[in-house]
Amino acid sequence: MFHQFYAKTGTFTTEEGRFYSQVQTMREESEYNCTYDVTEDDIVPKIEPARLFIGKIQKLIQGD
Repeated sequence: MFHQFYAKTGTFTTEEGRFYSQVQTMREESEYNCTYDVTEDDIVPKIEPARLFIGKIQKLIQGD
């Protein structure tokens, strides 16, 4: 639904939509798949993009 309502409408970029999909998949896999292993190398590069993504969401909520 994120892509339909936010990426396709231009609220978020296609790249941000891809990022959201990646981290959502990682979360689901790590939560529901006992054999899925997330490493520090997987997570560290996603920290700053996650901060930026959250900041954009906060601005949208606040109406900026």
